[in-house]
Amino acid sequence: MKTNYSFRSAPGHRSPSENGFSTPRVLLSVTLCLWSVWAVAALSGSVVDGANPVPLINQPLVPGAIALPASSAWQLISPMSMRRTHVAVAPAPDGIYALGGDTDRYVCSWGCGITTSAERYSSATGSWSAIAPMHKSRCYFAAATGSDGRVYAIGGWTPDGDVTNTAEVYSPDTDSWVFIDTMPVRVAMEAATTGQDGRIYVLGGGPVMNQGTTNVLIYDPATNGWSYGPPMLEPLALHGAATGSDGRIYAVAYNSEVYDPVSGVWSFLPPLPTARAYLAGAADRDGQIYALGGCCSPGALKEVDIYSPVTNAWVIGSPMLAQRSTPGVALGGDGRLYAVGGSDDTLNLQSAEVLVTVDRNCVSPPSGLISWWSGDKTADDVQGTNTGTLLNGASFAKGMAGPGFMLDGLDDWVMIPTSSSLNQPKLTVDAWIYLTGNANMFRHVIGKDGVVTTREYSLGVNNVNTVEGFVVVPSGLKAVAGVTNVELNTWYHIAMTHDGLKLRLYLNGVENAVLDAVGDIVPTRNSVGIGGDVTGDLTKGIIDEPQIFSRALTDAEILAIYQAGASGQCKPEIFVSSIDPSYKARGSEYSISMPVLIQDVNGVGIQDATVQVGSMFPDGQLLTFPVKTDEMGVGTVKFSTTSTGLYKFKVRKVSHPTREYNASLNVETTDTLQIP
Repeated sequence: MKTNYSFRSAPGHRSPSENGFSTPRVLLSVTLCLWSVWAVAALSGSVVDGANPVPLINQPLVPGAIALPASSAWQLISPMSMRRTHVAVAPAPDGIYALGGDTDRYVCSWGCGITTSAERYSSATGSWSAIAPMHKSRCYFAAATGSDGRVYAIGGWTPDGDVTNTAEVYSPDTDSWVFIDTMPVRVAMEAATTGQDGRIYVLGGGPVMNQGTTNVLIYDPATNGWSYGPPMLEPLALHGAATGSDGRIYAVAYNSEVYDPVSGVWSFLPPLPTARAYLAGAADRDGQIYALGGCCSPGALKEVDIYSPVTNAWVIGSPMLAQRSTPGVALGGDGRLYAVGGSDDTLNLQSAEVLVTVDRNCVSPPSGLISWWSGDKTADDVQGTNTGTLLNGASFAKGMAGPGFMLDGLDDWVMIPTSSSLNQPKLTVDAWIYLTGNANMFRHVIGKDGVVTTREYSLGVNNVNTVEGFVVVPSGLKAVAGVTNVELNTWYHIAMTHDGLKLRLYLNGVENAVLDAVGDIVPTRNSVGIGGDVTGDLTKGIIDEPQIFSRALTDAEILAIYQAGASGQCKPEIFVSSIDPSYKARGSEYSISMPVLIQDVNGVGIQDATVQVGSMFPDGQLLTFPVKTDEMGVGTVKFSTTSTGLYKFKVRKVSHPTREYNASLNVETTDTLQIP
């Protein structure tokens, strides 16, 4: 006998037609193939974060491109000594060199910011140091490190607007530059890489802005001479170059090409998943080829695509922390991939970041945690009882560790009512921030600040774009400002501690400023504000994981929070609280509703949990329904049937993007429903 059921999407779960299938949106008639249809709908999925200023991918994926499971993540390192875009980067023994570039592209006329300066980053010390400047100021040029450790700076634009055919080489032993043989043509906007034969390959570029060539120039250090190699298939400029572990030479662009030195033949690779120009390229130590950053729709990009020579396919990698057009990129001598400088459509960047392998397991929060507003599509306190309220349209967007609070910088903020637990004589406050505007204004991140009335403590970013915080102790207000600029469109972890003696600021896990502040913090009845307060000081951007602790965390504890990155701190575990099927008779049909409630150990309903509910129908058919929980933590399976008898339901699986499911905590996972 054939039994017909009709199913409706529960709140928070898209119907198959919304995911591109031709089935009706509201009513879906199915037989035994029901599960396969719903499985496809569930796997096609959707992410609904509202307006999100941090898109993962802006362009459709090309056929065959897949999302790479995240096993690595970007971390900020010490910033360079100056802002640099169109910068050239090359490997150093334990890090990278950053050479030349344009330091002031957005604040002066063409050419005034092009520099000869050069510096080196050491992963051993975690700092930059100056090296001898180049002989010639260069931007839009290429660099490569030879097999003997010397560093080549090749071509580029000069301050007078000309393209040069000069090249020079840096010797680390003598800390000096010398010119090498002049190239046969003038070239800028090219890319360079060192082949396994020790020769330097210079790909594309040309003498005219934004116009590429198919030229391949090859420099032989043994003869100090240039020669032409087989030309590429298409003209390229503002692209990347890399040498694979198989010895092949890659020109990294939207339509990338690869050169086989054995056959002397160029061939095309599949196109990038993300269409773009002004990008950079590099190879990792496993032989994979990276395309990083670029632009231009809708602007500067964070995207990272990775090509595998084994599968001949691109996958989507972990996006960089900052949007970077024309960045400098290289595989450092320490085996890690670096991205530095570039521009974010507003400013040239001084920041730098490194791709590191990460442990995707969360870290336990330090002791003394009083309140924690995770921003996981809720303003609830996931640690305590200090629930927040979204004001004036504050919402959620992709954060550092799951969703975070998205604020428009006009009137949005999150308010938490006054509570004795939020008055701590010694404390730590911290948060992840991603600022997108209101530069050169004070931006409140978290604190209790009445400004014109009573003040208690606050952490934010000031009008000169450094981290700033204050506490009020018996002797008065003690305020301290950091020394490192906080740039737009970049993730930072910021923290402030007060131990009764010192007030300390931290940026990305490292102490950034310290001030004497003797005594306990003077309590007030101010509310806590996230992203703003009663007098303004509004943040534009995303604030994620703000917390308040009842003690000053140690340097090591703050560093551990930062290093956890996207893995985050372990939030309270979740479990199945109840399953409660019911039915209503509607003529000859019965409408069945089966809500499942997912909560955490603090009794908070958990949104965006995916629940697999197994069902046995009176005729013995076994079906499984995937549902997603709403803002109350409820996911509901709804369907209509004409069959009477006993229905059996069981929660089979629960998952969540940022919470751990603990089945041992489940209160109720099975139930039955008898329809007479």
